[in-house]
Amino acid sequence: MDRPPSGGPVDAAPLQVIFSDPLTGATKTSPKIIRLSFTHAIALKELQKSIFFTPRISNYDIFVHGREAEIRIYEPLQDDRTYSVMIRRQLSDYRGATLSTPWTLSFATGPVIDNGSLSGRVFNADLSPAENALIMLYRKAASGTDPDYVVQTDQTGAFRLDHIRTGLYRLIAVHDRNLNLHFDPATEETAIPGSEFVAAGTSSLLMRFAPQKDAKPALFADTEKNRTEETGTIKGSCLADARWLIIEAKALNSSKVWRITAAPTQKGLFRFTFASLPEGDYTISAFIPSGNRKPDAHITWSPGKLDPFTPSDPFGLYPKAVHVRPGWDAETIDFTISAPDR
Repeated sequence: MDRPPSGGPVDAAPLQVIFSDPLTGATKTSPKIIRLSFTHAIALKELQKSIFFTPRISNYDIFVHGREAEIRIYEPLQDDRTYSVMIRRQLSDYRGATLSTPWTLSFATGPVIDNGSLSGRVFNADLSPAENALIMLYRKAASGTDPDYVVQTDQTGAFRLDHIRTGLYRLIAVHDRNLNLHFDPATEETAIPGSEFVAAGTSSLLMRFAPQKDAKPALFADTEKNRTEETGTIKGSCLADARWLIIEAKALNSSKVWRITAAPTQKGLFRFTFASLPEGDYTISAFIPSGNRKPDAHITWSPGKLDPFTPSDPFGLYPKAVHVRPGWDAETIDFTISAPDR
């Protein structure tokens, strides 16, 4: 029986931006039209809800013709400013495929483009990657409620901003649950860094969302009750500029948490041992508790708050899950807390 051709395998490649005019990094340009080309056809509504300008541009239209898009700007751009156009990674084409990472175009209206950068990772309260979170930057010297820069995390919780002004910034991360590229305090959680201001040029910045109000509390476990042949040990160290650390081993397959209070064995070096852990995979992390007195091991990490702005407790974590096998020691589990000025 004759059949029509199948059309070949399904194209599962992610959507990409393959051309822009102006090019990113361009200087001395004040475009009235920004042109973009994609690998596949997109819908106008998809692009309209996925685009964000910094500094903010209010008077513009978007036109889409298959794989081609035009952004027509009807207001004058500021002199000697670097502009960025961000497209969030949820932008999808007619196949339903999305961008693999957020896409950004930066250009300057003057002869010099800003060359500052800032990068890091954002985690959920359980230390899983915070995918699609929005990072909002507010310049220390600026006034107003609109962020100076916005960037989105990728599937690993990582983010990077290039072409920003040098200087100090106040940062927050937002769970953009309704995908409107804005912060809605009534429904969206925030993550706050470990210092009030962060300098452009900072890399490997870590932020963590606070637990939701209805989240179940952690179940603290006692290793002394687990001393059997079916348990193993995790040993390692953490470098931190601190008097005390709270170090945590969290089981990935349950809500159980093991915590210890550690003092440095030498300046800045904290060694730890979690003995008699049940077999399984664990996330190993640590935080610097507030205050100067020796803390109790059951003290909880402080996420900070927005009003008044209060930094979170600086934290760090081992980058991979640690597997515990009965009768074995998992050693050299070493990591660092980069504690900014508080």
